[in-house]
Amino acid sequence: MTPEVDVDVLVEKAKDGTLKDGEIRRVAEVLSTTPPPDEVYRLLYVIARSRAQSYERLVPGFLWHREDPTVARLALQTLCAFWGKGEQYLHELRLFVKGVDWDSDDDVKGVAVSAAGELLRKITDCELLNSLIDEATSFDDDVNRRVAIEALARALGDSYEAMASFEPFTKSQWEDRVVKRAEARRAKECG
Repeated sequence: MTPEVDVDVLVEKAKDGTLKDGEIRRVAEVLSTTPPPDEVYRLLYVIARSRAQSYERLVPGFLWHREDPTVARLALQTLCAFWGKGEQYLHELRLFVKGVDWDSDDDVKGVAVSAAGELLRKITDCELLNSLIDEATSFDDDVNRRVAIEALARALGDSYEAMASFEPFTKSQWEDRVVKRAEARRAKECG
């Protein structure tokens, strides 16, 4: 930014909710021009944490931040999870759930899968539901599979509390049950 603006201070102020409107505006100005590459994530984080939805127009521009997928992840998380605008970014969610070639560590994909589960609690979208079921049944590693299963459970209306306890099922029985319920929803809604 500029020598008189300390990004570390802005991040801390964003965390504790003490940012002033002028500081947020200054961060938005820097993000809308040419932010220093090593500061993009933290500046976007300030906008996200400050809940400054009046600057929403800036955030979608970072969804395709190939140079640093963690920036794209934060942009998607801000729009869909923090600000609840997943329906407006349904096209992007669909693409990111399927995966993009530059997201080699699945940074964006993981957020997209979770956001898709939350969005499917409110809407019907057969393409997104199909993608989530595919993700839940095709992942080889436990972490990504777990994220997909939990997203399906959320899409089916399960609470976080219910997901934390598998009783009376084992973990694998619970996962199988979630997938079967999702497939039943797909059959009902999507034919």
